[in-house]
Amino acid sequence: MKGKVLFLIKVPPPITGATVMNQRIYESSKIRDNFITDFILINYLRNRNDFGTLSIRKIGIIIKTIIILTKKLIVDKPDIIYFQITPNGIGFLRDSVYILLIKLFQVSLVLHFRGKGVRASSTTVLQRKYYKFILTGTSILCHSDIVAKDFTHVFNGTYYIVENGIPVEVTDKQIKQKSSSNVPRVLYLSTLMKNKGIFDFLESLKILSDENIKFKAIVIGEPKNNSTLSEILDFIKENGLSEHVSILGAKYGKEKFKYLVNSDIFVFPTLHEAFGNVVLEAFQSQLPVISTDEGSLPVIIDHGVNGYIYPKGDIEMLSKKLKLLISNDDLRIKMGKNGREKFLCNYTIGKFEDHMVEIINRLID
Repeated sequence: MKGKVLFLIKVPPPITGATVMNQRIYESSKIRDNFITDFILINYLRNRNDFGTLSIRKIGIIIKTIIILTKKLIVDKPDIIYFQITPNGIGFLRDSVYILLIKLFQVSLVLHFRGKGVRASSTTVLQRKYYKFILTGTSILCHSDIVAKDFTHVFNGTYYIVENGIPVEVTDKQIKQKSSSNVPRVLYLSTLMKNKGIFDFLESLKILSDENIKFKAIVIGEPKNNSTLSEILDFIKENGLSEHVSILGAKYGKEKFKYLVNSDIFVFPTLHEAFGNVVLEAFQSQLPVISTDEGSLPVIIDHGVNGYIYPKGDIEMLSKKLKLLISNDDLRIKMGKNGREKFLCNYTIGKFEDHMVEIINRLID
């Protein structure tokens, strides 16, 4: 007999790693086929500027969600509730209200941590006690054992590793038809904000430019705000990078993968990360990846095999790894092939769905 699963999840907008994965859960025919599913889709934010703010609109959504959740707990009586929780800040306090309500009805609860911040937000005795109280009696899903260290000091239960997966968008034929270039193309694809490492990336490009190394850098992503974009453009102009760097704004879907496939090196210099779906997109596009030692990235990227891991904030090391890949065509190609092979073996959406079904069934049993 199929178990009844209620999914309480946040969906786009804005587009983030967490909301996109939640949308994929909602659209998954495999998950719907294996369970009697029900969904409460939540959308607090209209854009990235809404992060960390409180408004009448958000309060109304919270109240509405509480009413809907209460009705489903009373009438539908799910066997288990899957909830993608915000790990810190106002978001955690808000989400803890839902958890308390679910606990009141004594329904099994699995929490999916798609971000970090518990350890940084539990520095006092009172904070740690509250986290322990909220998390007691739940099961937790997270990206890796590395990320689990963020919450194990306030959680004594069982946690399960579920790595993300994404749809296969790039075919072998597209890889073979990749456009050629005499100058290596370096791609940055992420939100244009400081904690995603955009300024570290530009600093590393300045080092390469000063050494007269030939490259073409492409920056794709939505700026956090106009102020950050202006700062980026000023840096490029003041450091003589205008001929080397192109700022293209946000790209999605087929257009995004077009730039991925036709690049040569992918750089993800993030300073704060739990997983990094964009690395999976780069692997799928057969690109070697240079990224930081943040979150689960050292698990995804095999150092020296399909890319390089460097200490976050180490701009000199980033520039050295970039220089190495720019100057070695054979190494780039070999690493790119290794990355695509790992993606197809481990990180497709089908692998993710299978793992989710397996764990939810285990928790229901």
